[in-house]
Amino acid sequence: MLISVSLIALSVFWYPSNVIAWDVFGYYLYLPMAFIYGDLPLHNHQVVLDIIETYRSSSTFYQAFELPNGNWVMKYSVGMAILYLPAFVFGHAIALISDYPADGFSFPYQLGMFIEMVLVAIAGLWFLRKVLLRFFTDKVTALVLVSVFLGTNYLINITLVAAGTQTHNYLFLAYALILWLTIKWEEERKIKHIILLGLACGLAILSRPSEIVCLLIPLFWSVVSFTSLKDRIILLFSEWKQLLVFSLVIACVGSIQLIYWKYITGNWLHYSYVSSGEGSESGIAFNFWQPHLMEVLFSFRKGWFVYSPAMLLAFVGLIFGIRKKQAWSTSLILFFIFNLWIVSSWHCWWYAECFGQRSLVQSYPIMALGLGAILSLPKSKWFRAIAGLAVVATIVLNLFQSYQYERGVIDASRQTKKYYMASFFDTEPHAERDSLKLVRRDDWEQATLGNEDDYFVVEISNYTFEDGIDVKHILADSAFAKNGKYSGYLEGDFSFNQSTQFNYLTSGHYVWVRLSAYIYPLKPVDKHPITLVAETMHGNFSYMYQSLNSENLDLKVGEWNYVKMDYLSPEMRFRDDEFKTYIWNRGKNEMYLDDFKLEVLIPKFDPER
Repeated sequence: MLISVSLIALSVFWYPSNVIAWDVFGYYLYLPMAFIYGDLPLHNHQVVLDIIETYRSSSTFYQAFELPNGNWVMKYSVGMAILYLPAFVFGHAIALISDYPADGFSFPYQLGMFIEMVLVAIAGLWFLRKVLLRFFTDKVTALVLVSVFLGTNYLINITLVAAGTQTHNYLFLAYALILWLTIKWEEERKIKHIILLGLACGLAILSRPSEIVCLLIPLFWSVVSFTSLKDRIILLFSEWKQLLVFSLVIACVGSIQLIYWKYITGNWLHYSYVSSGEGSESGIAFNFWQPHLMEVLFSFRKGWFVYSPAMLLAFVGLIFGIRKKQAWSTSLILFFIFNLWIVSSWHCWWYAECFGQRSLVQSYPIMALGLGAILSLPKSKWFRAIAGLAVVATIVLNLFQSYQYERGVIDASRQTKKYYMASFFDTEPHAERDSLKLVRRDDWEQATLGNEDDYFVVEISNYTFEDGIDVKHILADSAFAKNGKYSGYLEGDFSFNQSTQFNYLTSGHYVWVRLSAYIYPLKPVDKHPITLVAETMHGNFSYMYQSLNSENLDLKVGEWNYVKMDYLSPEMRFRDDEFKTYIWNRGKNEMYLDDFKLEVLIPKFDPER
């Protein structure tokens, strides 16, 4: 009860003006477009843009993408929209009988989402308590709940600025239900429990497809040895009818997404999770062969065990659960391994602006059993005292770090070890420590180099053509030259490439790359445009592209023009990814090129080196 009251109070304290914003806007958009505007394909795109303008729901409309058939497909799966439906119905009913606009986003809808968010959080903790009481004493259960609430990033990521409307709060409840319903089915074998279990698993997967790992929990429950594994297989075969019902419920829930894709795209399956800068637009959102395990667990940027220290104790408890042959031990360890592997395989492993590893908050009902196990181990008075002190220490540390995050001392995305250590006891942010953080990339396209004296300038290449040797698709010519006797003559739609691997440029976490050249166009550039391009490639896929167009430059025909572009390296997927620069002759301008130079500006101080 005390935790529930605290949760409500904190949510109200941090209540924002708009809870239907950013990613939540994308999850939710299905509902008003289907039930109010009758335009699920978003043909009237202006309606969405007007909503964004009115309610400041997002800086850009990244939550959906236009298809060749003219329809717009939602980036996010439909699961969260289904879970938001009660809040939407509540808000719409209030809007219809009041003076608020019945547009899906006015105050009644915001209020409905906020109330549902709090109720979901309370329900998640309530069901988790029921699960814990099946294995531990009331005292241990209470200590575990307090530790999850106050000793992890649950507190910030469920309450601060209504973060509870994100997937993690709802999935926390889903996992608590999956655990509870698995226990109930194991005990009673009732069809109602298997139906509800299938519904909980189906909605979790529909909300976030990577949650398919939740199926490991009911499938491997009670497996504690090879003999029990054999018994488990026999049991599942003997209960094939209920297993079939379980599968059909999940399939029916999943079919909602398939029907939506078929209606919008014409195909039953469609990969819609595209996102600029995350790599998913190029098909490289995940790499399961090179997961960022150490960064996810221990980095000072977003390390799970650094910013949710109680989870380190919980992990140890899961291991002890195997030794004690707890009914849940194998299934939860398997879940932990596969879930962590998937989360760590995402190229954007730091998961944007958040406190710690937001992507793991929903797994806390599983981790809570591990925490309970370590607090219930030996009956030694000394061990209980040490375990209790360790839990209290994690709570104190997390509360202080949560306060630092709320005050802006802990940065939501740019933490480094050097900054963490320097600001460990700070209660207010200090501007003089900003240089110890990762480079600012929150407005990547508008980033400026700043003071060049802070960088070492290294020339990587310089094509002067003075050797008189032709380069592929470019002819050494002496008709015009900026310096020396030769320049390069271009014609047609030639793109002149220079490329190098990122690890050849720097051992640090970022560099600036400068592309410069002298260009001598023979035709008017307004009709025959030219573009300088810099991009970072993973294989054949580009995940950060920047260009400088001649339309934005004052290029003179029949004269040598100096052009320059500075490019801030993106968050690298792999250190051997390729950095590429070239001139794209879009308008097939006949022109000469000289001193085509690639330089790297390496920071003299890099907090990651």
